[in-house]
Amino acid sequence: MQDSAEKRLAAAITKDKRERSKTYREISDESKAAAITADIQFKTRGLKAAAGRGKVDFNSLEDVRRRTEEYFSACAQAAAIPSVQGLATFGYGISRAALYKHINNHPGTPVVEYIDTARDIIADALLSAGLRRDADSACAIFVLKNNHNFSDRLQIEPIPSDTLLGPVQDQEALQKRILESVVCEEWEDE
Repeated sequence: MQDSAEKRLAAAITKDKRERSKTYREISDESKAAAITADIQFKTRGLKAAAGRGKVDFNSLEDVRRRTEEYFSACAQAAAIPSVQGLATFGYGISRAALYKHINNHPGTPVVEYIDTARDIIADALLSAGLRRDADSACAIFVLKNNHNFSDRLQIEPIPSDTLLGPVQDQEALQKRILESVVCEEWEDE
């Protein structure tokens, strides 16, 4: 009986020793796998909840506000950076493409202005996370440039008048200018 207890203790010590002697890569891979699993589980719960509530009523600013705030609150509880994709899917129960279609078809409405404000908050959260290095900086830059109209710089160039090559020249004035600039020397015969 004692041999059995000793074997179990030895097995437990061996297992503990093996777990402590894992390389950084093994621990890192396990940590990444756990994070991916948790993220997918969070998104699956959000998708189920969104499906249960149905689609947002874009005719009701109050419904849009409530569902936006619920999405932001869920992200805060899960320590997840909000996204427009997530807002559309989990908050509003629609696809990102459907959200942008609504925004493009109803510019200037109170609902679209509120959604634009929410999109700015999403961009700000991603920007802050990138600056704090809570999110990968390169990924944050990519998303901000491609989804939130950020750019490296803004260049304003004057538009040339008349044509791309400059103002249109009067043909006669141009011939006169050329003739005045040509020097003609007469050669004497020797």
